[in-house]
Amino acid sequence: MIDGLEAPCAGARNDAASTDLRCTPWQRSRGFTFIELVVVMLLLAIMAGMIVVNLNPSDPADVRQEAERLALLIQAAQQEAILQGHVYAITLERRGYHFLRLNQKGALARVSQDEVLRARELPGDMRISAVEVDGKLQGETPGIVLLPSGQLPVFTITLRKGTSRWHVTGSTAGGIKPTDPLEAHAAS
Repeated sequence: MIDGLEAPCAGARNDAASTDLRCTPWQRSRGFTFIELVVVMLLLAIMAGMIVVNLNPSDPADVRQEAERLALLIQAAQQEAILQGHVYAITLERRGYHFLRLNQKGALARVSQDEVLRARELPGDMRISAVEVDGKLQGETPGIVLLPSGQLPVFTITLRKGTSRWHVTGSTAGGIKPTDPLEAHAAS
């Protein structure tokens, strides 16, 4: 601004016929260049991609994480069986699992009021696709019994989501652990 007059706007006429040199809001703003728009769109696309990746982790990571959780929960139930001197069991269904405890009547009943051994549903479209106990494929609602002596049947629980698989294995020598079937296959 010079001596109270505004500078001419881009695109505004500056001749004798134009007596008003003030700009309208549309004349002051020339807008964004094509490059600026492309850069902003690229940044938005990258941020959206990062959000989608964080909200929906890859199938192998999901399955591995759930296999680790299941292995730790079975270990916790096994320790409870040993410490309390009670029989515990886990019933495995296609969409989830729950823990049982032998009650005073001699029947297995669902564990209730226990935040650790509560019933759990598998996330998303993850499934328990197979359960094998002592070398035999189990039927409709398989289960694994955890004795107070600490004895453990040999078992394999297969978790699957899409094409990703992980096993939770139990053995008398190796305890309970999650295993990647691809690594186990490569080692043998």
